[in-house]
Amino acid sequence: RSRDKKVILSMGLLWTAGGLFSAAAAWISFTVVRPLEWQWRALVMISAAPSVLILGLFPWLIESPRYHLNLNREQEALATLTKIDSANNKNVKGRKRLPANLRLIHHSGKGGSSGGKGGNGKKVLGVWRTLVSKEYLLTTTLVMALWFLNMGAYFGICFVTPSYFKAMNGNEFLASLIEAAAEIPGLVAASFLVDWCGRKRTLMGMYACMAVATAVMSLDEYLPFPALVVAAVFSRGSADGGIMTLYLYTPEVYKTHVRNVALGLGSAVSRVAAILASYLSFR
Repeated sequence: RSRDKKVILSMGLLWTAGGLFSAAAAWISFTVVRPLEWQWRALVMISAAPSVLILGLFPWLIESPRYHLNLNREQEALATLTKIDSANNKNVKGRKRLPANLRLIHHSGKGGSSGGKGGNGKKVLGVWRTLVSKEYLLTTTLVMALWFLNMGAYFGICFVTPSYFKAMNGNEFLASLIEAAAEIPGLVAASFLVDWCGRKRTLMGMYACMAVATAVMSLDEYLPFPALVVAAVFSRGSADGGIMTLYLYTPEVYKTHVRNVALGLGSAVSRVAAILASYLSFR
């Protein structure tokens, strides 16, 4: 259970931290930096700093055991698994270690042998066929629809909420910071709900909350500003909580060998929705 909370909180908080970092970078670049022609350059350089930091962390990143196994490098795969097992069971009493005589066997599946480009191509094609097979076609259609609609709604809300928060001193940078921080309540709620009431009910709850809160935001002529701010917090927070729940839910409804592709497809579909939301919002 604690794993599910950690997955949502780690991904969600990093996502939110990126939004806070971007807002802070824009605030510094466009209010502190002089002359004007260097402001956008400063924003680009500050925004590139995390990428440089990530490159510096790669020497400490372990390789995937599956990748080693695909190349028939069993000993390297075993060494990585042993390291992972040791880290996962470091503080667990009575832990069971991996057996000393453990052997890893690569299952090539219907795609043929694991070696060679032809066999690998058939294996990839087999994964895509599984996603649209009779067994998974309905699941794939529904899950991809959730990714598309959830991300489209999320970015649509992102483009609307700054107008509410900007009323605070008319500072759009402060508005962006508050807007990004508004995701935290939704992340915390989703991290507890996924185990308490299940993945599907969590998604249903997040979408219902998002729909009601977004509808309340349209009543700006009848409600005071504080009520609209609360609605905006619930709207964006529940949208982000839904996305993080989808990241947890999607791999769990597919077989092991197609999970990564299913998650990647969902992410790709969501980016299309994000592009459309930005296009429709700023026409």
